[in-house]
Amino acid sequence: MITLNVPEIHCEVCAGRIKNALGKSDISCEVDVKNKQVKISDEHREEAIEILDDIGFSAELD
Repeated sequence: MITLNVPEIHCEVCAGRIKNALGKSDISCEVDVKNKQVKISDEHREEAIEILDDIGFSAELD
């Protein structure tokens, strides 16, 4: 698992949008709203960053 820092996460609605968008590409994730982080498997890193960008969230490796 890798951790992505996603500073735009503010609430559970944000977390739901992220889970839904990644889930459409069969990417499972854990969203930590408090720490503004998303955990995903390393094999999906590039795709996940691109998907997050498409829905308005910037993501950087921790």
